[in-house]
Amino acid sequence: VLFIHKSVIMNIGEAFQFLEYLANKTGSGGYIQPEQRTMYAQQAEMEFFSTYYDNVKQYSKATKDVRASKSPLFGYADSQRIDDNLRPYMTSKLLVLNANGEGALPSDYLHPTGFFATYQSSTSTIPDSIDCGFGATKVKTTSETLVRVAFFLPDTFGLRVGSASIPPTLRYPVAKMEGNIITIVPKNTYKPTLSYLRKPLGAIYNYTLNESGDPVYNPTGSRDWEAPVDCHLELIIKMLGYVGIHVRDNVASEYSAFKNQQGT
Repeated sequence: VLFIHKSVIMNIGEAFQFLEYLANKTGSGGYIQPEQRTMYAQQAEMEFFSTYYDNVKQYSKATKDVRASKSPLFGYADSQRIDDNLRPYMTSKLLVLNANGEGALPSDYLHPTGFFATYQSSTSTIPDSIDCGFGATKVKTTSETLVRVAFFLPDTFGLRVGSASIPPTLRYPVAKMEGNIITIVPKNTYKPTLSYLRKPLGAIYNYTLNESGDPVYNPTGSRDWEAPVDCHLELIIKMLGYVGIHVRDNVASEYSAFKNQQGT
């Protein structure tokens, strides 16, 4: 059994060096074409992201006596560790709305983590004066409060917008998403800011050829994973599984599955 310390810090070139070592160790022969390495690295990071966000394949199945659970073994916001694993992909953006209260979702959007707006309230006061207020100037002050924008599915969104008892207001705005468009009511909601998990930038493995025609890792033009450094081994193990499938090596595939189940 190969024992690996989990806090290994590697750039993308070193990651593939280690992957080659593991692949040879498990007997797969290992060599991965350099033009395929960017694809391997990006797929592993996307799988990593999906696993920690909310893997629906891990939902428990219904039995005769127990209803199916819609909670995976672990998912977003379940623990500080999971939050930390996804933190590099967390961002927020102020949306630009048209006259109908519609705006485009960010091009790198994947999953929402929060949606907020700014509620403005104004008050007018008359300062005390020796003439008992006669002739005094009113002072208008504006305060701003961060408020939550509630997401609704399109059908319930329509019901909420048309509600006579609890219609949307600037203090309690609502929104829906359809395709890549987000719609907010009231349409003049101020500073709608979407917090979300974005797509990974994607690691890039760049290389040059030496005098012998062999590929050599080139840090210029390369990009490392965004995942935390203590998750790099997990990503390498995922790539090892791809190698095992590609070369039909059961040892590599089984080792990858074992490490994914056990953890790194």
